[in-house]
Amino acid sequence: MKHLHPLISPLLLLCLTAWLCACEPAASHSSAANSQNAPRDQTATKKSLATPQPSATSSFLSAGLSDNPWEALTQLPPEQLQALRQAMLNRQLPATEDAKMRRIQNYLFQFLRTSYYSMLNPGGARSSKRPTGAQHIRLRSHDGLSLQASYLPAAKKTHQAVILLHGYASNQSHTWVKYGHLSAEYNLLLLDLRGHNSQAGEVTLGVYETRDLQVAIRWLQGQGQRAFALLGESLGAAVAISGGAIWASGPGQQSFPLKAVWSDAAYADLRHAIAERAAARMAYEAPKLSPSQQQWTATLISDLCLSWLARDTGVQDVEAVAPIRQLPALVRHASYAQVHSSEDAQTSYANAQLLESVARAHASQALLFWATTGEHVDSWHLKGYKPKLQDFLKQAFAGG
Repeated sequence: MKHLHPLISPLLLLCLTAWLCACEPAASHSSAANSQNAPRDQTATKKSLATPQPSATSSFLSAGLSDNPWEALTQLPPEQLQALRQAMLNRQLPATEDAKMRRIQNYLFQFLRTSYYSMLNPGGARSSKRPTGAQHIRLRSHDGLSLQASYLPAAKKTHQAVILLHGYASNQSHTWVKYGHLSAEYNLLLLDLRGHNSQAGEVTLGVYETRDLQVAIRWLQGQGQRAFALLGESLGAAVAISGGAIWASGPGQQSFPLKAVWSDAAYADLRHAIAERAAARMAYEAPKLSPSQQQWTATLISDLCLSWLARDTGVQDVEAVAPIRQLPALVRHASYAQVHSSEDAQTSYANAQLLESVARAHASQALLFWATTGEHVDSWHLKGYKPKLQDFLKQAFAGG
């Protein structure tokens, strides 16, 4: 099996596995009613994955098809491609008597199957370390998960707080290293998002994470805080924008106002996030594809991934929590700062440009846009980042 390109985000694997694993007889995601409340039977699920159910409705002939699975995909006639897509949405592999087509399907299935569990349950960044003096707390999600967090009172007495949200395959210890200096002025609540740091649940790319954030905000309000801000990176930034907008446009904003959101390298929406990572994967896996074919394949993968995610979460419109759709509500109520590297190879700067245009069109609060350089979510060490963040929060809490 080929190794992953080092610049490809783990989010892509989630998308691709969701696409191909739609052919599984039993989804790794269970229904919203069951999977989140009970531990997964990994052995049973893996066994079922080894024997995907064939579809009796499709048959493919692979004459002239490339041996590269991605190239072969673009060579299928429209009617066969549609049948393949439908079979996968129904958690089936199309039946075929052709050896080449079967090898292609099996390659795709096996490649993505081996990545499936790790992508839905990131295991790359685990840490039990917590800030000295922090209170270890547990938050109960809407679907019954116990989510861990750390609450650290400020060095001086204050009723202002900041919630820190990490990125994909990260955890709260990383946000502490980067932003722990804020504890000099503000009470900090550091969250571990679901499916991260050995926690229960699976990553849902913001669909359930935005709901988890509402629970954290209400807990913080119960600690006697009077105002708060959100700071997030990558996935955490997307959750901060969307979850912040939901809170700020609701009844809770009156008694416990969200003053600001600091977003570092957020994606604009799931469709863009998935498609651009899939396109990058196509360039690596199938360099013979033309740019238009790569984009076509990426769009197909994105569409299938969103459909699969909707089925697994039970949320029909999973894009409703997309930052670009929630941002107008947010910037009408809270100050908004956006940091994004123009060299970001995981979440392109085009995402920042889309978000900026929407924010400028709807804002009634302060805005800050900063185009940096460097790698994904690596702007924090740049000279000027710390004072810019501190000044932004100070002004946001002082206003209104």
